[in-house]
Amino acid sequence: MSGKNMKLAAIGASVIAVSLALTGCGGSSAGSAAADAGSSSGGAVKIGDITVTKDAKIAAMLPKKYQEGLRFATSAPYAPWETLDSNNKLVGLDIDTGQAMAAVLGVPYSITSLSFDGLIPAVQAGKYDVITSSMSDSKAREEMINSVNYSEQGNALLVQAGNPQHITGMDDLCGHIVARQTGDVFGALIDKLQGPCQAAGKRPVEVKTYPSTSAALLALKSGEAQVQIGGADIAKPLIAANPGALQLITAPASLPFGWSPQVGGAQTLKSETELAKALAAAAQKLIDDGTFKKLFDKYEMGDHLMPKVTVNEPMS
Repeated sequence: MSGKNMKLAAIGASVIAVSLALTGCGGSSAGSAAADAGSSSGGAVKIGDITVTKDAKIAAMLPKKYQEGLRFATSAPYAPWETLDSNNKLVGLDIDTGQAMAAVLGVPYSITSLSFDGLIPAVQAGKYDVITSSMSDSKAREEMINSVNYSEQGNALLVQAGNPQHITGMDDLCGHIVARQTGDVFGALIDKLQGPCQAAGKRPVEVKTYPSTSAALLALKSGEAQVQIGGADIAKPLIAANPGALQLITAPASLPFGWSPQVGGAQTLKSETELAKALAAAAQKLIDDGTFKKLFDKYEMGDHLMPKVTVNEPMS
């Protein structure tokens, strides 16, 4: 999973602030309960002040079995990609981009929030058709899903305010306790550190895995863990949601999106290659006509938008 400088939607309950967490793998956990963002009926769709209409040529690419609608799945809260507003409605960049792609394809759209590690199994079980949850592309995930990529992502480190362990980068993780979430892609990243730690005569990184990002965050805040690894793009809302408690350690300027750069966007079941192609065409149209740029800018994420869509082309 991994695996963004944005405007937070208004969040009414303080519990949401506690459960926001840094996972840059591309998602977080909202528990097993689903939160529906509502649905759109297809055709011309208003997303804020932006109108998106059907493209007949691209719509013809969509397999017939999806003509009655596309069921999207996400995992909130993980602002600005997906979170809940004061009315418990799903809002965020992944919500808007999913709705826009469905509008180009001319079909009804609905989206539901699940636990992050349940997203791929839910698609495999046929309960949902598309994932939009800041999920990054990886070779391991490509064994189960197709990834339609239109956003660039990266990772950062989160520590307690004041940085008591004096962490300045990935090389400083040797001998420290790092929190991560079940289902993310950071295990492989941390594994790459263990050899250099040993070669330098340092203790290995101790990894603690938690069932949700909120649990990992609480572990960091309580001192059970010393570092949390995750997405650099949710730094500002996370810090804002936990005033005075957290400090972000970012990658050097040569890595503008963070350590271990990744790409992501929307995912489909591995066998649904035609659906992936249709989503890729819809996303490219929305990039070319400027719609995606407006949506990304709405959440101060414009620099994360890719100019060209890729499918199943992970960066690492």
